Amino acid sequence: MRRHEPDEEREAESLRSRLAAVVESSDDAIITKTLDGIVTTWNRAAQRIFGYTADEMIGKPITVLIPPERLHEERLILGKISSGEPVDHYETIRRRKDGTLIHISLSVSPLKDSRGAIVGASKIARDITDRKRTEEELAHRIRLTTARADVSAAMATSDDLGLVLQRCTEALVKNFGAAFARIWTVNADDNVLELQASAGVYTHLDGPHSRVKIGDYKIGRIAKGNQPHMTNDVQHDPNISDPDWARKEGMVAFAGYPLTVKDRVLGVIAMFARETLADDVLKEMGDIADVLAQWLQRRQAELALREARETLSRHTEDLERQVTERTATLRETVGELEAFSYSISHDLRAPLRAMQSFAVILGQEFGDKLGAEGQEYIRRITTAAERMDNLIRDVLNYSRVARTDLMLEPVNVEKLLRDILESYPGFQAPTADIQLEGAFPAVIANGAVLTQCISNLLGNAVKFVKPGMTPRVRVRAETSGDGKTVRLFVKDNGLGIEKAAHGKIFGIFERLSTRYEGTGIGLAIVKKGIERMAGRVGVESEPGVGSTFWLELPRAQPEASDVTNQRHTPEAA
Repeated sequence: MRRHEPDEEREAESLRSRLAAVVESSDDAIITKTLDGIVTTWNRAAQRIFGYTADEMIGKPITVLIPPERLHEERLILGKISSGEPVDHYETIRRRKDGTLIHISLSVSPLKDSRGAIVGASKIARDITDRKRTEEELAHRIRLTTARADVSAAMATSDDLGLVLQRCTEALVKNFGAAFARIWTVNADDNVLELQASAGVYTHLDGPHSRVKIGDYKIGRIAKGNQPHMTNDVQHDPNISDPDWARKEGMVAFAGYPLTVKDRVLGVIAMFARETLADDVLKEMGDIADVLAQWLQRRQAELALREARETLSRHTEDLERQVTERTATLRETVGELEAFSYSISHDLRAPLRAMQSFAVILGQEFGDKLGAEGQEYIRRITTAAERMDNLIRDVLNYSRVARTDLMLEPVNVEKLLRDILESYPGFQAPTADIQLEGAFPAVIANGAVLTQCISNLLGNAVKFVKPGMTPRVRVRAETSGDGKTVRLFVKDNGLGIEKAAHGKIFGIFERLSTRYEGTGIGLAIVKKGIERMAGRVGVESEPGVGSTFWLELPRAQPEASDVTNQRHTPEAA
């Protein structure tokens, strides 16, 4: 037995060396600590993620990385480890050396000595800040879309000023988590703001804030300066008139935005919240405020036009000229606002699936009674519902591509292309002329995601052509010089794209033309999907010539045995 001990020691030393190399080369922070929370090992990834060197952290408490409000987490984790229970994928926030906060996913396991006693913990920390940021951005966009839809629906279903504004405040409370929201409109004659709507914990319209002089309180100052205001520290904000009330009610945040059209303040929209508001809430409120201000201007223009007509019928002939001039001006304004309202009805309304179902039922059961005009209204409702359904579907597709684990394996590109062409009648003659040219090497990809990406590109190539022109699309592949990647080209004879727009067409909700149906998410799905599969996407195009979109992915090597069943998680993408 003793003759074998040196071999065993060398084998153990070799194993330790290999393990140390794996730890040092890992993209995740791998840290060990005692049961007292003292760091005992610290790899290069830990230094990259947290900013501290090994010399700075070894022998120091792990609490250096933990924000004060989260110190209780360390006690809970160490409690579980001490009882032999691991902690898997615990998402939290930690602090870097430079003071910045990052999102982290933690997996912690007990460390045992040779006798099996738990003497410490091994921690794997993964930086998920980018993933969290993406999730938050998507949530914000969905929230903004929903809020816009609620506001647009309110404006489209009623002409009653009080009812519309009340529904708008309710939309703020629902979508932004506000404790209460309010809208004031300007009474120019008295130089005051008059409270028109209030939702949330306060719904009354009387009291000291029912009429606010422009320039007084935070609301009046927003109107006077025509500048928005937001704070996440209401109780210490000098613009808040009653900090004692804010403290008593637990109010933490405030955001207010002027309702402005061409530098003319028509009112103020504002909300209080018991939790902090995201940094981009003010921008989202601004988008809603713009839509609401336009609607307010249209309502005021309509009321003014009605008053002008009544005045015209009451006054003598020598006043007719003045009234006619005013009427002409107001009609021009109303025309502009009607055009804007048309845009709202097509771009911002968000009917639900239920709307489509009820419209179908209405057409089937009462179609004969409604007549041709009624049938046309049902068709319009159905179309609007389908557009919202497409938008929700594409948002969910984008979210799925961005977050779902992708199994990557060799994909037969030529078979995939032919299956797509056979599955979509719109890609077949005589509707379109789509040809596959040359050979198509296999690539490493996720078949379902690649199918969606290529289908989106082919769909755009067929859709964006001049009226009456048959779409002509050529698909080919090209292997890179080093043989490691394959670039797939989709060339069309469509409208083409201005060079200045090449950089933004892959952004979510980007639409270059409203003449063609679409949600503005298709190319964003293509970009996200290809990047999730370790690839790239690009475009070469100019107006009138057509476009060539390309996808680049790793080439599948038939002789390689380790290319199948690779998994790309959202963190690695």
